[in-house]
Amino acid sequence: METVTWSSRSENEEIDEEGKSDIYLHGVPIPPQILAEILVRVDGRRDVGYICPLVCRRWYNVLSAPGFWISYMIYRSMDLPPSFLRNEPSLNVKKVSLQQAFGRNLISNPSGDDGYQNWEIYEDGDPCRSQIFISDLNPLTLYGGDSDEAGELREKWLRTSIRMEFGIEKPPVGCIALEEIPVAFVTSYDWCSKFQIIDLWKEGIERAFLDEFCPPITVSEYHTGRFDCASIYLLEVQLLPDGSIPLPHRITPGFLFYTRHPRLPQQHDRLQHGLPQDDETTDTSITRIRMLDVLEIEWQKIEHTFSNYPKGIRYVLFRHSGKDQQFWAGHYGSKMAKASVIVNYGNGKRRSIL
Repeated sequence: METVTWSSRSENEEIDEEGKSDIYLHGVPIPPQILAEILVRVDGRRDVGYICPLVCRRWYNVLSAPGFWISYMIYRSMDLPPSFLRNEPSLNVKKVSLQQAFGRNLISNPSGDDGYQNWEIYEDGDPCRSQIFISDLNPLTLYGGDSDEAGELREKWLRTSIRMEFGIEKPPVGCIALEEIPVAFVTSYDWCSKFQIIDLWKEGIERAFLDEFCPPITVSEYHTGRFDCASIYLLEVQLLPDGSIPLPHRITPGFLFYTRHPRLPQQHDRLQHGLPQDDETTDTSITRIRMLDVLEIEWQKIEHTFSNYPKGIRYVLFRHSGKDQQFWAGHYGSKMAKASVIVNYGNGKRRSIL
């Protein structure tokens, strides 16, 4: 049997007309179709996506074709984009293949399997913000100033009065057991609140595709209470534009603000103060509040799809909060699990959005 050997021409050998070394089989350049079949089988997304295109111009051309990445996804049994979108430049099929942003949960550690990893927990107030008030006797005001004593008093008050204490239960206790929810976050006697910020662009969804096609963004989470203690659950989700720097702070849930890039109009800043009394929905935000009575122990799912948001959206801010209503020491508050943010392809129709 003849042994077929591969070789790469050295710098002293003939180079192709574009000035880059190529790979030859028995002195003949590999046809692009065969080269594509080989590259499809390369393990390692970083290798095939970012290193192989640097080998030579022909490799770059093969790896730049949307058809190659469709073959790449088929070979690995990945979910394919709809046929009507596969040649859409703004979709960027290569990025879709490598980062798999569509159809998967973009929330990391949605139920607490990995502890509090990837979540930002509101554990400390921000005494530097004089505009934040809890009551007329707000220690952030009473203990103002830069002295060491004032700083110690503020720190002590924050630590003893409004520190947020989450817990993780494996399995969740005091509620209906579900096989699909083996672990959950649980809240305490005072407000517990945490959030994740999803950068859709960094996840691999092109800005142009978000602007032109407005792909639906579905957010959801399961929540429940205990058989012996009433509780409160609050879900807040915002779609935020590029140019904003999401820096959410809490004193109580329902009070959420972030700073923006100076070039953006100040009047667009979001400021919510006070616990909402009812659910709220806009094109770019939702608030869902549930007052859970004793014995409301079945897991309930909250879900919403954003499908008519404006151009310029970049971030999804997902924040959940909760507490018990009886001020019991320990973790007797609301529970939450399976937080989810999923972007789907949509129907392929361009949207007329301001």
